[in-house]
Amino acid sequence: MTYAEGNDGAIALPTAAATAKSASILGLNYANGPISVTYAMKVASLNAGSTLKNNQNELAATYDFGVAKVGFGFDDKTTTAAASKSATGYSITVPVGAISFGAQMFKRGDLKQTDFGVSYAFSKRTILSAAAGKLAGHATAENNGNQSRIKLSHSF
Repeated sequence: MTYAEGNDGAIALPTAAATAKSASILGLNYANGPISVTYAMKVASLNAGSTLKNNQNELAATYDFGVAKVGFGFDDKTTTAAASKSATGYSITVPVGAISFGAQMFKRGDLKQTDFGVSYAFSKRTILSAAAGKLAGHATAENNGNQSRIKLSHSF
């Protein structure tokens, strides 16, 4: 399962006063046996007068129990605006032969996304996946509701 957070509010164009001029990302990953931990620090150079936070920390970890892989994610993205909060998320993936079933839940303030999915591995490089979920608490009411995705991916 892969999480892609929806945009909560207007998208700032490069000419907007609160956009980042540039960003640097430092990422670290540790994997050993069934455990994997990833940390990323994002530092942005902002325009004068911006209310956005200049940096953000992200931490994600998974543990593979063999019969299921569980994951946890956190980021401390905040701004001076009351609507922006840090996020936490949880996931579980259960493989059954070439098929994997998964579920995930992420929450940022009032914004909550829940997804359920299934994937089928045709080979080590080709995977078909489908997911369905619900987004609630979005600032723009028409962005709330059910969503679905189908993906066919092949790695070269």
